[in-house]
Amino acid sequence: MKVLLVTAAGIFCVWLFWDSIAVKVPFRTEISVYWLNCDGQKVNGVCRGTEHTADLTTYKVLVKQQDVLYWSGTGPLHHYKNCVVRDLKNWTCQWEGPDKVSMATIRMEDGNLSQPLNSPLIPPSQPFYQVPKWKWWKVWLTEKFN
Repeated sequence: MKVLLVTAAGIFCVWLFWDSIAVKVPFRTEISVYWLNCDGQKVNGVCRGTEHTADLTTYKVLVKQQDVLYWSGTGPLHHYKNCVVRDLKNWTCQWEGPDKVSMATIRMEDGNLSQPLNSPLIPPSQPFYQVPKWKWWKVWLTEKFN
């Protein structure tokens, strides 16, 4: 029984920290960003309402081609324009709006996605924010079992 618990704990730790571990694996091309939404106000980075999970966004980063593709949940595949890619967790691209006029710079730095405050990708009425994988799963479990 003890061996089973130790094995289960080890598997859980590898799963929990996989994003940190796997970035060192050669040829890895995908990274996911986990999003939450706060239905109240955020004060000093803390949600004063209830947090809800949103679809995670997965980025396929092609270093040699200097390309970044992305999709959210089961949605369609999208392509960023004019990318400068250093590695999986560090790149900068231009987002072109559906009107082909509006633009925004999207940047991934050390695995953290940063966007301008007026980004067309995140409307002000839907304040999504990036969180670690463990926090997303904690909120998801709370949603499912409450």
